This record gives sequence, C-alpha cells and structure tokens, in this order.
Amino acid sequence: MPSDHIMRIHSAEFQAMAARVLRVTELTSRLNVLPFEDEAGKAELFAQILGRPLPARVTIITSGHPVDPEERRLYLTGAPIDVAENVWIGAGATILPGVSIGRDAVVAAGAVVADDVPPATLVSGAKATTRRQW
Repeated sequence: MPSDHIMRIHSAEFQAMAARVLRVTELTSRLNVLPFEDEAGKAELFAQILGRPLPARVTIITSGHPVDPEERRLYLTGAPIDVAENVWIGAGATILPGVSIGRDAVVAAGAVVADDVPPATLVSGAKATTRRQW
C-alpha cells in the first residue's frame, strides 16, 4: 500500500474529510423536507453536494481500509477521484478511489471503474476477481 494513500484516523486530513461528510449529511438531510414536486430545489441541493447530478445508484468511493485483518482498524486509505468535462456515467456504475476519468469518456451502466479511463473511451463491465486469500 503506497504511504501517500494512507490516512491516519486522527490526522488533520481525516478530520477535514469527516467535516465534509458531516456537511454532505446535513445537506442530504434536507432532501427529506423538500416537497416531493420541488424538482428545482432538489437539483439545486444536488449541485451543492456534487457539482452536477449523477444517474441513479452511481457509487463514488474515495476511501477504504486495508484488507489485512491486523491492519483493518488501524487506518483508512483514500485517494481523490478526478472526473473531466463531458463525462457520461451510466446508472449503477461504481468509481473506486484514485481513478481519473478523461474528457468525453463514457462509463457504461453497472461498470466498476478501478483504473484510469483515457479521454474519449467507453468502459464497461465488472472487475471483481479473486486477488488474494488468507
């Protein structure tokens, strides 16, 4: 595990991430009080959270934890995700930590993006395979 992706739980970086999570939690809690038909209000709220709307069931993951049983509770791992302009992400896609998606790329519905996507590229499919056993 590269040390630049390790985030100590009591570090300033972790505290900043926790503050961001609290802010997004506060913003998303407003969804429950908006009138059902207030589409403009929902769009404005999502713009504050994400910058632009995403399709249904898209998962963007920027943090995780080690897989070694002895290390799981010691620290979190994390890496930013960079999505360029004019990217189309299909419903149900999962974007994993540290990924960059190039301009004009298309991520198909249900895709699991674990590696960088070059500009003007279509990616699809799941990537789950056995990597290690213990």
